[in-house]
Amino acid sequence: LPSLLSHPSPLYRNGNGEAAGGGKEIEQDNLHSHARIQMLASLSRPISSLTDRIRNICSQWSWSEISGGLGDLGTLLPFLVALAKEGYISIIPALFWAGLFNITSAIHWNLPMPVQPMKAIATVALTTNFLNSNSIICAGILTAGTVMLLGITRSIDLLQKITPMAVVYGIQVGLGIRMITHAFRLASSTGHWFAFDSRFTALVAAVFTLKFRHNRHLPVALIVFAIGVLIAIGILCSRGGGGEWPHDGAAPLSWKLSNLSAADWQEGFIHGAIPQIPLTTLNSVIAVSKLAHDLYPQKRRDITRPGVASAVGVMNVIGCAFGAMPMYHGAGGLAAQHAFGARGGLSITFLGICKMVLALAFGGRAVLDLLN
Repeated sequence: LPSLLSHPSPLYRNGNGEAAGGGKEIEQDNLHSHARIQMLASLSRPISSLTDRIRNICSQWSWSEISGGLGDLGTLLPFLVALAKEGYISIIPALFWAGLFNITSAIHWNLPMPVQPMKAIATVALTTNFLNSNSIICAGILTAGTVMLLGITRSIDLLQKITPMAVVYGIQVGLGIRMITHAFRLASSTGHWFAFDSRFTALVAAVFTLKFRHNRHLPVALIVFAIGVLIAIGILCSRGGGGEWPHDGAAPLSWKLSNLSAADWQEGFIHGAIPQIPLTTLNSVIAVSKLAHDLYPQKRRDITRPGVASAVGVMNVIGCAFGAMPMYHGAGGLAAQHAFGARGGLSITFLGICKMVLALAFGGRAVLDLLN
């Protein structure tokens, strides 16, 4: 079409072969037509790239990908359930937005980039009386805004240069040790050795996981998670249901900023954002970028520290305004999902779809009963 439009069309010529209406008018029409075609081509380019990425993600189907997407649930579920049980978040919007950001992260990077709760904010909320549901929203937005500013100005690269790599690796080792001790506490909290949900069940699951986690033909995390769901359903049936939970009827799109006060912003900044910003900067931006470069060297040019920082900012500025829990991309989650077989975006796309289906198809009480 551009080559045809660069010359007067035969329809514009008279019987003597001369341009009808004048050559300047025809040339001007051709230039306008060429500009319109270029504009349409520029608009279709992002759509074409998006459809190509979605096709690539769909072509990654394998049981190891699905299993790998579940590798980070050991971090997500304890904080999600605990915050919802105490009334700090509503389970429906929290699950909905976590799932949506799983999908957008998969499309953006085509990697198993995890979406985890901001642990410092959650820990302060669960162990002290300094934060409430409103100040948690403020803490998430303030943390996200600070990290996004570091990404937009590329100050995060300067911070990375002055941060020793030993600190980055130390964070990864510390997170691993912390998750192991957390698993021991969860297993001990069952209170008995032999039952469907007991220390022995946890021991069998741990041995099975360690023995077969490198087997690409056996979806270890999927098997362990499926058994856990069956046990949870059996316990719920035997008890005749679960308990009453606060805020279990909130909609996925419920505007939260209109009820925030100056005191909420102050408490959120002092007790939430200040302890969370260093952790997010080091673990969610610097450490996760370094780990992604090590695990997926072909993606070095796609995964940048400013890009990850900006993504964390956008994710929380939008999500927290509608009731999402504060979230980030953690190095521990990326390592876990990779260890259980995830290599591309399909793993977290499937996980995100499951979260959104749970949020939209079931009530908050039913979801919390099952997850609890």
